[in-house]
Amino acid sequence: MFEKFKSKYREYKYAKAHLKENPIESLSILMPKGMVLLAIISFIISLLSFTINNGFNHQMRGSISNDLFTTGTVGGMYHGFLRSVINLFLLINVVVIALKYYRETNGGKKTLFVVDNVVLLGTFLFYLLAQYASKSSAPVFIQMFMYKLFSSIPNLEVKVLGLMIIAGIIFCIIVYKSNNIDMIVRSLRAFLISYVILPVVLLVIENSIAIVKLIFFIVVFGIIVIAVGWGALSSFFSASEGESQPSSSSSKPKENKEKGAKKEMEEKKDGIYVSNVNRMLGMYLFRRTIDNVDYIVSYNLITERKLCKLEDYLSGKVHIYEKQTNREIGLNEIPWKK
Repeated sequence: MFEKFKSKYREYKYAKAHLKENPIESLSILMPKGMVLLAIISFIISLLSFTINNGFNHQMRGSISNDLFTTGTVGGMYHGFLRSVINLFLLINVVVIALKYYRETNGGKKTLFVVDNVVLLGTFLFYLLAQYASKSSAPVFIQMFMYKLFSSIPNLEVKVLGLMIIAGIIFCIIVYKSNNIDMIVRSLRAFLISYVILPVVLLVIENSIAIVKLIFFIVVFGIIVIAVGWGALSSFFSASEGESQPSSSSSKPKENKEKGAKKEMEEKKDGIYVSNVNRMLGMYLFRRTIDNVDYIVSYNLITERKLCKLEDYLSGKVHIYEKQTNREIGLNEIPWKK
């Protein structure tokens, strides 16, 4: 990493020393480096401005539902004096590459390249003029001209931007296929760092607290949903096992054990066993009238299931027990539900 930095510095010193002798080659090296340097300075100033104006403190106090995320000072990287200089450096760099290519190329490609350059530079200058006209310090006649132009042509900004992107792609392809690959690579790298990467990094940093809060909220909410769903499904499948019979106590003498188990089976022959009756993540029991017939139903916050007719329960034909404790459920534990 340090060696790469030293190599870039030596390249800068060489370009600066040979600026008068070979201005085109030198400017093709200096302009991208100037763009990146100014973008880094703009990045630092914007981040300091966000911190000084209590941007992070606001996010600490904010909530998920109350404008937690912000664009911060990212807009400052696309406006102001430093951005104007970066735009100027980009314009100079494009002109330098065009001159170098035009000087070294002959034939039909030169005509295509000239047309593409006219379109590219024209749309880029129009973009700069539109930015300048949006400022209050711009002359009134420029503001009025741009206003009438944008009003008369629908989606003009989208069309201009699309045309500029297409012309830029064609420009890069033509130069890339020549002997000037290094110039295009340097320019594209500087453009991406200045116009895309650093603003995105600034946006992420200024919303870092909001991102951590959102991740924490998603994790906690996900754990709660999984726990509730798992408990409800477990209760549902436990209740779906149907009727079962309790085992007899192993503490009784052997000769009385079979007699007691037989008696218990007779008493609970028609028993229905329900898991975790009226408990959290368990089954809730209700009395409910369905099709003019009164039933006892179970509900696990997802599905409702008929257990037995209320008449059979009241007559003692059917008994309901809690599966975990073998405790019989009384009528007072089964309220009515509409």
